[in-house]
Parts: sequence; structure tokens; C-alpha cells
Amino acid sequence: MLDRYKKGGNVLELVKLIEESSEPKRSQLLNMIRAEDASFAAQVEGRLFAYDGIRKLPENMIAEIISETPPKFVALALFGEDPTFVILCEKCLGKNFNDYKQEKENLAGAAPNPTQMETARRKLVATARKLESEGRIKLPGSDAGGGGASGAGGTAKIGDGPVQTGSASEESGCPPIESFGLEAPPSGLMGERFEQFLKTQLGF
Repeated sequence: MLDRYKKGGNVLELVKLIEESSEPKRSQLLNMIRAEDASFAAQVEGRLFAYDGIRKLPENMIAEIISETPPKFVALALFGEDPTFVILCEKCLGKNFNDYKQEKENLAGAAPNPTQMETARRKLVATARKLESEGRIKLPGSDAGGGGASGAGGTAKIGDGPVQTGSASEESGCPPIESFGLEAPPSGLMGERFEQFLKTQLGF
């Protein structure tokens, strides 16, 4: 499963896949990675960036992220947030402020559910990654090569306690994919076809 990301130097692609996943799919994917290669999992963890980390970024970087995110997602993400952070973000909206204001007023009459808020916050993280790929900002943990949490905070953890190996083969020590509540892949499935199969299982 991980060879494509290890050999191709595409760790960030795997990181983005995890960041874009909602629970419980996110935890399932992280546990699968840890079961296959714990040291590589630690490297992936060190690169993960979450919404909570946005609060700790310099104001100019926050401004880039907020101004590039559709107002609807900004309003949803900031619902119930700390007022000081909300004010900072609202200053960054520029020409999008009026659209944001309308979205905010709509939410006052119908509060969003946790899933909507989580989706919007993942959208902000995706925007941050896009800006990073364009060279406009640099997120904490971008140069991480090993384990440990990112200094930005908001780094996802793989979970407490050991992963149950179930009926894993003694050779690999990796539990079968169905132990994570996912369908077992067809025999011989590898590379991009396996990645597409995995994405389908995770609902992408």
C-alpha cells in the first residue's frame, strides 16, 4: 500500500489524503499505515496539519488562507469560534466580506451541525495546502522527516494503544484490511489500482 508514496517521494500526497478524510475513515487509514510501517507512519504524522494549527500561524498567512477560501466555508468554520480569532479572520476577507456576512446571517437562523463545521474546517486546511503548493506560504512540519508532532499543533495522532494484528501474516505483521471494517482487495491489486480501490472503500 505504501510503496507508491515511499518510492515516489509522494509523502505529502498521502498526508493530504488523510487530511481530507473525515472520521472514522481518517483513523482507519492512519491505523492501516501504522500497522504496515510504524516508522513511516511517524513521518506521516509529523507532516499532518489540522485546522487548530491555523490559529497559530502568523497573521499574514491566516489572511492568505481566509481570503482564498469561499465565504460559505469560512462562515461555517468560524461558527462558535473564539471571538478574537473571528475578528482577525473577518479582517482578512477583503472583497469577500459581504458574501461572508450574508452566510453568517444565514447561520444565525439555522446553526450548522458538527459535520458541516468539520467539513468547512477541512476546506481551510485544503486551501492552506494549495497555497503551500503554489509557494505562497509554508506550513509548519513541511520539512519534517521523522516522527513527532508538528510544532504548529493540531497534528493528528494515530490513536492510543497498540493496533490489534488479528490474523496478520507473521511475515508482514500487518492486519488484514477487513479488520478495519473495509472490504478485502482483489488478489494481485497493486499500485494506482490499489490506491483507487482504497479511496473507494473510504468514500472518496
